Amino acid sequence: MTIYNIKSDRNLENFISSTAIALATNQIASSVLTAQYPPNSKKSFFVTTAFL
Repeated sequence: MTIYNIKSDRNLENFISSTAIALATNQIASSVLTAQYPPNSKKSFFVTTAFL
């Protein structure tokens, strides 16, 4: 492998780990919001106050 390939692989690994952290953070935030504002059974989940 060349230096360029190693740097490229490292950049890809950093991007994937950053994306995974962002998705995990969003999951935690949506769980907290859903727990604070439970959806009304007559409304669609995405029309609740947590998502407006």
